[in-house]
Amino acid sequence: MRAVLGLIVGIVVGVLTVALVERIGGLLAPAPPSFTRLTPAELPAAIAALPLANKLSVVLAWFLGALGGAALAVGVSCRAWPGWVVAGLILALVLLTILAITHPLWMAIAGIAGPLLAGFIATRLAR
Repeated sequence: MRAVLGLIVGIVVGVLTVALVERIGGLLAPAPPSFTRLTPAELPAAIAALPLANKLSVVLAWFLGALGGAALAVGVSCRAWPGWVVAGLILALVLLTILAITHPLWMAIAGIAGPLLAGFIATRLAR
């Protein structure tokens, strides 16, 4: 029962952390106003043109969401596997985002590596 609770809490906290960090990043380094009115065909070029701070905040959000959610899942459940499930879910969401919208290669690599590293860190810190 603790594993299920840890998993649920970890997923909720992980997803909320991603949203919160992305929101804070957007407030600190706002995208141009025209960014919200782009067609799907224009989006890849617009993402490539964004300042580095915007891109870094997204990658940081993916990492921190996986780390926080996984650490909480492991802490509540006292088992490693719920943390890996949370990190895997964040990774799946990152992959869907990368597949749906073309991102720079470094963001794709960091987006894949970040949740994996976060899962590793979360499960090691909890031991």
